[in-house]
Amino acid sequence: IFQAPMSNVYRLDHHLWLVTTGLAGDSRALANHLRSNSRQHRLDYGERMSVNECATTGADLHHKLTYTEGTRPMGCAALVLGLDNNNELRIFRIDSGGGLKDSWFAAMGNGSEKAMSSLNKEYDKMKQSVESTVAGMIKISGKESKEHCIWVLRPILQTRGEVKMSCFQNTRTNKSARMISKQLEE
Repeated sequence: IFQAPMSNVYRLDHHLWLVTTGLAGDSRALANHLRSNSRQHRLDYGERMSVNECATTGADLHHKLTYTEGTRPMGCAALVLGLDNNNELRIFRIDSGGGLKDSWFAAMGNGSEKAMSSLNKEYDKMKQSVESTVAGMIKISGKESKEHCIWVLRPILQTRGEVKMSCFQNTRTNKSARMISKQLEE
């Protein structure tokens, strides 16, 4: 489950997604770079690019721009997420300097440090049920957010590498958590 406005979510391949925060132009450039690398990998090797390889490619680009003369660092942070060959969901965080971190959950943008701290504290409680997870996300993100939506990704196991995405907007109450939970458990 993650939060992002629709314009910051990019599909890179059937099994890869990019979620960004920061400068829109840099986000689009990163998405295009990763999308073309994913396509090229499929052509060269006859198989899909792993989530780890895609995230590493993005982190390498971010890092390269920090030391290349005549360029500036990218003004965006990113999450690369997708399904690996065993249909396990993987999430990688890329910071603007090129740092890469594999995680079970992530927060980006304004207030991300506070949100990550709260997520770390609440993680064991939240993984008990879908409803408690959604309620935890609402509690952590607070009510001050203007563009508040929770995205849920679920692998479709019958179709190789496909993911069903749902976006729930204006989720601010426990009533929202119950409604989302009912829809996801169907």
